[in-house]
Amino acid sequence: MLVIDMPPPLPPAEKEALWNQMVDALDYFNEVGMKYIKQAQDRLMKRSPDAQKDMSVLETLLVRNEDPMIPFVMALVMLLAGIDTTANLTAKAAHFLSRNQDKQGILYEELKRILPRKDQEITANNLEDMKYLKACLKETARISPVFPANFRQTPTDMVIGNYQIPKGINLILDHKVLCHLEENFPEPQKFIPERWLKDGDQLQNAHPFVYLPFGFGPRTCIGRRFAELESAALIANIFRNFRLEHDEDLKEVVNVMSAVGNKLNFRLEDRS
Repeated sequence: MLVIDMPPPLPPAEKEALWNQMVDALDYFNEVGMKYIKQAQDRLMKRSPDAQKDMSVLETLLVRNEDPMIPFVMALVMLLAGIDTTANLTAKAAHFLSRNQDKQGILYEELKRILPRKDQEITANNLEDMKYLKACLKETARISPVFPANFRQTPTDMVIGNYQIPKGINLILDHKVLCHLEENFPEPQKFIPERWLKDGDQLQNAHPFVYLPFGFGPRTCIGRRFAELESAALIANIFRNFRLEHDEDLKEVVNVMSAVGNKLNFRLEDRS
């Protein structure tokens, strides 16, 4: 979509081919989505009223909305916004931890304390106690955010930083650049999760709007909570069971989002 909507302009034939390719992909995505909507509706028809407390998110949306298109659209948007974000945030966090063995060791000690057994179930409650894990994910999103910038249009005439900006101007807040400035984060190229620990001596004091990996306000990424929870669960499960090493630098490709651009060939050592 970015290739179609943004310059440089493409020849009409090439632009039409890309457009048709995108429409075909979305049609297929809609077909798959409607299949699972129908399956959820069939399950609901067979459920007893007492079983509704165990409903999935999709089933809950169907119960609360008579029009099946509402849960259909919400489910597809959450999937679109949550899959790539989860995959890339998790992969990048695994890379930074594998390249910083001291930080990986601190994370492992936290995981071993909260999850004494390697096969112990990861729940919302014990994830809440994994402060260092959360700090690792925040530091990953600071160094290499999945969405490197936020786009907004000025609703009125305004002055920002002594610049007069008319109504209707498109603005780009490049928080990746801001997060790599020494004035905001000392040693910005280093992976230091301790920046995000309230009881740490390296707590960052940057302006809160410098760090916005998922946006802010009504247009915050709808998949944020999916991405954060799934990434936390994946990282916890991986590093509780394995020690990871990785020698290569991380390469990024940026389209709509910032994605991992090279193969991450990790070496895994089973934890005893």
